[in-house]
Amino acid sequence: MTACAKGAGVSTIATGLASTLSETGDGNVLLVDMNSAQSAVHPFYRGKPTCRLTDAIEGQKRDDAMAHENLYIVSEKANGGELLNVPKYVTQLIPKLRASDYDYIIFDMPPVSQTSVTTKLSRLMDVNLLVVEAEKTNRDVVKQASTMLSGSKGNVGVVLNKTQTYVPEWLLQEL
Repeated sequence: MTACAKGAGVSTIATGLASTLSETGDGNVLLVDMNSAQSAVHPFYRGKPTCRLTDAIEGQKRDDAMAHENLYIVSEKANGGELLNVPKYVTQLIPKLRASDYDYIIFDMPPVSQTSVTTKLSRLMDVNLLVVEAEKTNRDVVKQASTMLSGSKGNVGVVLNKTQTYVPEWLLQEL
């Protein structure tokens, strides 16, 4: 999951999706926080930094990543971790992720830009969701971000967030 700009609600949606999928009980869910800044994932996990992705896959600190029964949260900024070559790092981990016992893996990615890691990693994802903030994100910016994501051969879907209804509820029901 990614957006065109900060504040569109990507971390909130990713966290909500991960939590909901884990409550269905159909399998294990891994939420990977790839944002460099403090995000909504850490308050969701009792305000503590979680373990890194490699630790959750290899099982060394897997219990540290557990937030709920089927929900695991990892952060690439955990314990001050810095990634120098994120695309290469994640590319090497993809076979391990596919072989792991996680049924759903959700990446909370930084906003799309020509220099962000998001465009490089989108080709590795099964589906890319672009969160668009209603009435705030320019249509041309959305087209450009979508082109950047789909140009790397990723499947792109768009989620419209923070919509408002200007029609009274009683009239909306009549329509």
